[in-house]
Order: sequence, then C-alpha cells, then structure tokens
Amino acid sequence: MPTHFLWSDLDNANPTRVNPKPNIAWETSPNRYACLWILQEEKPLKETERLNKELAYANGGDPSGWDITQVLRIPGTRNHKYDSAPKGKMLWDSGVKPYKNIETLKGYEESSAAILQKYNISPFFIKKLY
Repeated sequence: MPTHFLWSDLDNANPTRVNPKPNIAWETSPNRYACLWILQEEKPLKETERLNKELAYANGGDPSGWDITQVLRIPGTRNHKYDSAPKGKMLWDSGVKPYKNIETLKGYEESSAAILQKYNISPFFIKKLY
C-alpha cells in the first residue's frame, strides 16, 4: 500500500540535527532515536524505500533502518535489550507541516564509511558531536 510516511531508525544520530526536520521524533532508549516524516501525498512503496534510504544515509542513521519492513520501537514502550529496560519517550510530534516534496536528498547513496573517509573525519569525533 502507498503511504504518507517516511521513517528512519536514527540510532545515535541526533534528531535535532536531521535535515529535513522530522515531523515526529522520539527517543527509543537513552541516546537512541527514531523519527517520521509526513508527506502531503502518498508515495508508492519502492519510492518510500528509496527516500527512507536517502534520509538514513544523509543523516547518519542506521544504514539498515529504512526498509519497508523496518520495525520501529513505539514511544512509551520499554526496551528490554538493556537491563534497566528504559522507556522510550516522545521528543516532538508537531510543529512541522507535512512535506510536499523530499526529493532534495538525491546523491546520498555513499556509505557512511565512504563519507567519513572522503572528508577524513574520525568516527570518534562524529560520535562526540551527538
């Protein structure tokens, strides 16, 4: 089915630095995030998957967290991967109008490792920024 949503499992990428700004963002566990973008028009699943991949790669999200079968942890649920079972929390769910077009991200097919190498940036330094 076509969808009005795009999504990304950001892992430790800070959602306040994501471009374009997500319509909805939440913390899935401490310093781990996920987000949604709402589109004005439905997109077919192939296009949704392509845009999800571009968003993930452009923003340093999970390079495998964009496919149409991706499972995202729901805000307010507990993450039992950790002994403390932290509860996810909503960061924001309003303030950004649905997007007419998110085609501006073409060209982000490079892997994150290739981008780091291209700009000679240490992965340690990138983690410190977030």
